[in-house]
Amino acid sequence: MVQTLVTLLENEGKVLEKERIIQILDETLGTAITGAPVPEGEERAIGPFLRDVNNPDLVVYNLFRRIAFARKMHGNGLEAAVLIRQILAERPNLTRYFYTPAVAEDADRLDGIARFQDGERKDLLPEYSLPLKITLDDIFNGNSHEAVRNIRKKIRNYVQARCEFYGMPILNDSEWRRLARRLKIVISDGERMLGDKDQGAEGREICHGKLLLYYASMGFDPRELLPVVVDIGTNNMPKHKDRWYQGLREIRITGDLYDYAMHIVGRAIAGLHPAMLQLEDFTTPPATRTLRQWRAMKQLKGVPIFDDDIEGTAALVVGGLLSAHKQGIVDLKKSYYLFHGAGAGSGLAEQTLNMLKAKGLEEHDALARIIMTDSAGLLYQGRNVKIREGRRIEYEPYLDKFVLKGNRRNELVAWMQENVEGWHEGDKIEMVYAAQFFGTNILLGLSGNNTQFTPEVLKAIRLSINGRIDAGEDRERTMLAFGMSNPHSKCEFVYLTETELESEFQDLWSEFCSANSGRKQQILQEAAQIKIGRLSNPKDKDAFLKSRLQGIIDAAIADKRRDNIFFATGSPFPSFEYKNKMYKVTTANNQFLFPGLGAIADLTGCQIDDEIFYATSEGIAASVEEGQGEIYPRVEDFQKVSMNVTLFGVKKELSRQSKLRRNERIFRRYEKELDSPGADEKIMGAIQRLMWWNSPEAQDIIVKNAYRLSMLEYGFNFNPVQLCELAGQIDEARGGQREGRTEIPAWEERQIRNQQVLRQYEGLGRRLRYFQRKHLPPLYR
Repeated sequence: MVQTLVTLLENEGKVLEKERIIQILDETLGTAITGAPVPEGEERAIGPFLRDVNNPDLVVYNLFRRIAFARKMHGNGLEAAVLIRQILAERPNLTRYFYTPAVAEDADRLDGIARFQDGERKDLLPEYSLPLKITLDDIFNGNSHEAVRNIRKKIRNYVQARCEFYGMPILNDSEWRRLARRLKIVISDGERMLGDKDQGAEGREICHGKLLLYYASMGFDPRELLPVVVDIGTNNMPKHKDRWYQGLREIRITGDLYDYAMHIVGRAIAGLHPAMLQLEDFTTPPATRTLRQWRAMKQLKGVPIFDDDIEGTAALVVGGLLSAHKQGIVDLKKSYYLFHGAGAGSGLAEQTLNMLKAKGLEEHDALARIIMTDSAGLLYQGRNVKIREGRRIEYEPYLDKFVLKGNRRNELVAWMQENVEGWHEGDKIEMVYAAQFFGTNILLGLSGNNTQFTPEVLKAIRLSINGRIDAGEDRERTMLAFGMSNPHSKCEFVYLTETELESEFQDLWSEFCSANSGRKQQILQEAAQIKIGRLSNPKDKDAFLKSRLQGIIDAAIADKRRDNIFFATGSPFPSFEYKNKMYKVTTANNQFLFPGLGAIADLTGCQIDDEIFYATSEGIAASVEEGQGEIYPRVEDFQKVSMNVTLFGVKKELSRQSKLRRNERIFRRYEKELDSPGADEKIMGAIQRLMWWNSPEAQDIIVKNAYRLSMLEYGFNFNPVQLCELAGQIDEARGGQREGRTEIPAWEERQIRNQQVLRQYEGLGRRLRYFQRKHLPPLYR
């Protein structure tokens, strides 16, 4: 079928009637999925999603969404959820259609759950099959007690509707309390969806995707998974003019208003006593404030809370470092570390420090090996070049530990004055100078900006490392480079040279020639992002990404010295052979970590702290097969990795001899034999028995759906890549992707918006002053 359509497109040299393409796909895919022709008048399997989707990956992504939530396809939502997990167990390569950075590149197209017809919105799925939305009216109308009660009631009604959808009866009060204590909640404010841009209320899709991965990895009961988005506006100005946007068409609230809103939401959630609370896709300063605020709340005491972007990514990266150390790729105690991106890098630096201390280094020795940079260069005492939201600051208070001070700072300042013409104390110290001075061999990019780890940067660092080794210093020679920013267009390894800019972007080249150094960097970043966006053919994109890494390899490796470099990326890069050597570029994906972390919280009720994060990192490292030349597990092994992460976390909690909030009687029997042979298998067996997926209810659904499972497997015998290519050809013929820009309003405009909110909601100013005095953690008073 797919090949027929492709042939028609090629031979006729024109686009088929769009309705005809959709009809063919509806009939063929509908038959493959349901095992029978789609009845007349029923909702179609995939057709509507080709109308407004420009990213080919979203075609298959939405196909999965369709199977999981369309009532009429299988009659029961719970049955459909079971089908999804079974498919992923048999075809793990399809996992990326649940949770992938590629989705973020067309994030404002992710509203694939609706079609637009005759100027009206036609919802294909019921509201309760989408993540729950909490609005400003929910938070600010009435006093704080009324707001908390209303939000809690809204959550109950939402969960009740979902339970009915999954075939459960209406819950009475006692049943609701029991279910509430089992809820796994992923919450977002939609401001940084997969590191891409501000999606506002539409950011709720990623919460849904994360919870699907919880289910696909660990087999949680899908009725206990609660996705939530707090709709507090968006700074993505095109959203305000988009007639189909379903969120608040206002600038985001900030400052004390934001903190108060999160306080109210936290109190509402606290009354549920949920099993776990995960923060997702907040920008770093609000995320850090909210995380500290919620952990300090008495009402949330005992609820496991973590931020996936700050703490989860950090544990993931540390897992890669431990894996590299275990395989003998690099000696962590001889290495020096550069964290580029002081936002997400703050959590990573903290966990790296804990890792080095666990390896036997004293804290001051470990700190001497760590430097941190952001958009204003190196964080050092006396720097005054960072401007954020209208006020000048050197760095955030929670970064103070990683700011360069004392003798090391004075030595670098003297070196800069001697080697960089026109540089004065307090000025910006570029990342390349800082890395060159300290000879850092482990580069960790979490900046969200491309054109950071360029050949010029890597060459300067390599020369510095080799010079220090030649001078007799005991240094690690191998380099590790992590480009963690998503999607590809933001990855630190993606860059354009000035020659490429001149030949491909004449309009930008003329501006580049007359710009200052800061603007030149921005132009190169913009051009690299445009370049990636133009590469719609997967083969062309892979070739471009390979060429970027090959340029870095040429700069970072001196063959005569037997130097080496290993790469890890947040978005998938192709592995390749270069200069008679195979380079396997491993994907560092958070899906390895957060399902297991959620399972640890759910099974034990433990607080998620630094020790638990380090244990999960060890679980990731233990999942890597030695000798495969990679520092992360294969994506296909995500279910095994999640189980390993859970095992290591449970063992850590048992070794601490702390009281478990859940399943104490089951796990405590293994406490005295943690290091004995066979203990891991026993604890793993206990974990598996406690998962809903292995319950009689789930097994009964699997047996009942054996025929449908076989038909689904048959249906997916067509190549999803071919389907994506077809969608790409259709899209190309329809005019290509729509471009959009996110414009952040000025600080003054956001302050005016805050004043408007204060005036709109009666008594809010008085409540804010009380909130500041009583509830805000001391760091933010």
